[in-house]
This record gives sequence, C-alpha cells and structure tokens, in this order.
Amino acid sequence: MKKIIIICLLLLTLGCSKKSIDSSKFKSIMRDNGYYVISVKDQFEGYAYIEIALLARKDSVNIEYYQMSDTDNTKAFYDYNKDVIEAYKTSFDEYKELDNKVVLSTDEAYKLISCINNTCIYVDTDIKNKAEVNSIIKKLGY
Repeated sequence: MKKIIIICLLLLTLGCSKKSIDSSKFKSIMRDNGYYVISVKDQFEGYAYIEIALLARKDSVNIEYYQMSDTDNTKAFYDYNKDVIEAYKTSFDEYKELDNKVVLSTDEAYKLISCINNTCIYVDTDIKNKAEVNSIIKKLGY
C-alpha cells in the first residue's frame, strides 16, 4: 500500500512539472496573439551563453525570450535579473517569488522573470499592461 501511494505521488509530481518551450513555439504563440517578434541576439554578442534572444512587441508591451547554453547559465541569468527586479521593490509593492519566477507589481511598473530549464521569459512594462502580460505568460506556460 505504501508503495502505491509513493508511486502515485511521484506520478502526480512529474505530471505537474512545467515544460519549457523552444523559440519556434514562442514565436508561434506570440504571433497568434498579435505580437511582432524579432531576434535581438546581436545585442548580446559578448554573452556566448545566450544562444537565442527574441523580443515580442505589441503596442507598449515587450516580452523577451532567452535560451541559454545550459542550466547553470540560466540560473545565473535568473539570479541577476531577480536582483535587478528586487532593486525596485518597496514595502508597498506586490512581490512574489516561486519556482524560478519573480513578479513585481508597483504603482507604475510590472516586472517578471520566469525560467524553465534553459529558457527564460523577461518582462518590464507599465502596470497598465499587467493583465495582458499575465494572459500571455499563462499561454506560454511560464
């Protein structure tokens, strides 16, 4: 009986883990939602570990996609951007951190970094775009 419970818990845990998306899937989802997608890899020439860098733009919303060479570099990228986001935090702001995802809502800005495996989604936009961003982040699975 104990083995059955452990196996069931293991299967539930494995089934709930998030899966990263590749750049083609990112482009497809973003374009299907009215975003214009371009490569911004040339802005990161000195960072060989950033294999793919994409910018999706619609109106005043920018959503960035990054694919790193490995999970160690992804962790470093996440930690750096988490620190950048935390630098804006005050005691009055809404701040959440969970499972390689940080979200900050201030009176004026909405910031997010979310990483899965060797990919990250980064957002820094006006607070008025929060609902739009949350909707697309959900579609992306991040």
